[in-house]
Amino acid sequence: TLVFTAVPGPHLRLAEVSFPGATVFSPSRLIEAAGGAATMMAEPQEAVERVRQLYRESHYLTTKVHPPDVAETTGEVRVAMAVEEGPQAVLSETKIEGSTLPADELSKMLTLQAGKQYDPLDAADVVLRLRMRYLELGYPNVRVSTLLNPVGPNLQLVFRPNEGPRPGVGDIVRKGLRGAR
Repeated sequence: TLVFTAVPGPHLRLAEVSFPGATVFSPSRLIEAAGGAATMMAEPQEAVERVRQLYRESHYLTTKVHPPDVAETTGEVRVAMAVEEGPQAVLSETKIEGSTLPADELSKMLTLQAGKQYDPLDAADVVLRLRMRYLELGYPNVRVSTLLNPVGPNLQLVFRPNEGPRPGVGDIVRKGLRGAR
């Protein structure tokens, strides 16, 4: 017969969860992203990855998130996860791929400048202008997609028009009504 005896340890209260170096997100948002204080203590690598992913989604591509430091004092636990945010990524390049139209004509519509932060509304404006140009040229089925690629610490924005078939008019043949005026 095997008998185990469990002796409960001291009851600890969570005194503080902090993120030294973090300024972009609130502590409550970072705790939520990490999965809570319990995840930070029990599964620190998962918590680090979750916080890193939150920063990546907001285009902070060089952010470093350190494993949580758990400190126990008399009856209390303090958890600190240091963050080195780094700069938010900017657009290093914008380009159009897959178009049959002259590149110089379409490049005039790319109003997003390299060195500026990515704004999805500005990208949507360019998509709208590209679609309008294609519609003017007789491409009623045109679709324009965007692709945002991380390139080092920055972003590359690619616009990909799918022109679809361009309808045309066949031969015009006149029949009947010989003497019609």
